[in-house]
Amino acid sequence: MTWLVTVTLSALLSLTGLVAAAQGPLPTAARLRAGASAPLAPPLVIGGGEVVLDVTVGSDGGVTKVEPVRTTPPYTELLTGAVRGWRFDPPKAVVKGALQVAEGHVLVVGMYRPPQVYSAPTPGAETKTVGELSPELPAPTRIAMPEAYPPLATRDGAVLIEIELTMAGVVREARVLSRASAFDGAALDTVRGWRFDIPRDPAGAEQVYAYAIVGFREPITQ
Repeated sequence: MTWLVTVTLSALLSLTGLVAAAQGPLPTAARLRAGASAPLAPPLVIGGGEVVLDVTVGSDGGVTKVEPVRTTPPYTELLTGAVRGWRFDPPKAVVKGALQVAEGHVLVVGMYRPPQVYSAPTPGAETKTVGELSPELPAPTRIAMPEAYPPLATRDGAVLIEIELTMAGVVREARVLSRASAFDGAALDTVRGWRFDIPRDPAGAEQVYAYAIVGFREPITQ
């Protein structure tokens, strides 16, 4: 009996290895390296802002192009400048049966909360759609600002988050990449409620990633 179980287990392991070998190497998406930071909101801006960027990552992991898709001055300029300094582990594509580094695209969403305690309409620059995302990127369909300023936080803050998405466009996992702060919990709760449209073929990669910067302004009180 023990011999039969051992043989059966060995056969299953061999079959698993054959299936994996038949599938061959799988493409991988670009992922942000440690050390990137989230910029704080400009101190004199009275409103919040939403920014969506289509970021092109070169085969060396550097950012070669940043295309704004949704813009809110002056947050667009702020995030574009910050993202240009980010470094990624570059995406890999299958070329002649082997994985090779390649150029790819990354979605970056910035959401900055205005300086008030609770959600309410506030003055500020208008958010506009000025372009389209690359077809390989997930498209935001429902993204919102944090509902409230964290009660234990002080001053302004910004949190950089890596978002891993399911093929249904729901957030599977959200990881804080910036330094720990009192804003982390509110930022994570915010992005977990976001929804996306996933492309049919997200560059062939099994995992779909996006990056979020969630910013907070200290509330202005009388």
